[in-house]
Amino acid sequence: MELVELIAQQDVLPSLTATDKVEALREMAGILARNHSGIEESKLTALLLERERLGSTGVGEGVAIPHCKVPGIQSMVGLFGRSTVGVEFDAVDNAPVFVFFVMVVPEDGSNDYLRVLAKISTLCRNAEFRKAVRSAPQNASAEDLYSLLTSFNGG
Repeated sequence: MELVELIAQQDVLPSLTATDKVEALREMAGILARNHSGIEESKLTALLLERERLGSTGVGEGVAIPHCKVPGIQSMVGLFGRSTVGVEFDAVDNAPVFVFFVMVVPEDGSNDYLRVLAKISTLCRNAEFRKAVRSAPQNASAEDLYSLLTSFNGG
């Protein structure tokens, strides 16, 4: 599965307003809940926070990849988000996070999500991609950032 199959343009958040981990997760969960049936904002936020207690998904270099399994959903969905000011996310390098990929996976699904996580990780190790996301205009639209994502992801 390619990232562009997982993340629809409607699931791109070009400018998070949150500045801390809990609010960022709540804001992104709200987008996914509005756009996908079977996902409830408060439940998804709680599941993402539960996953964060196991260890931060802030992987460093200004990137976080929050993910969790959600009972009752039928297929994997994702969100691509950007913060223009940075979010304190307890990242492994203690730096703020600017680039977010959220993955929501069916509880009883296969381990296909591991391949998607690997693709996200590979993309986020690309310094040009990270720079392009961070240097996109502050008023960039979801369409603009989706185009950027597809250009780096071969879509």
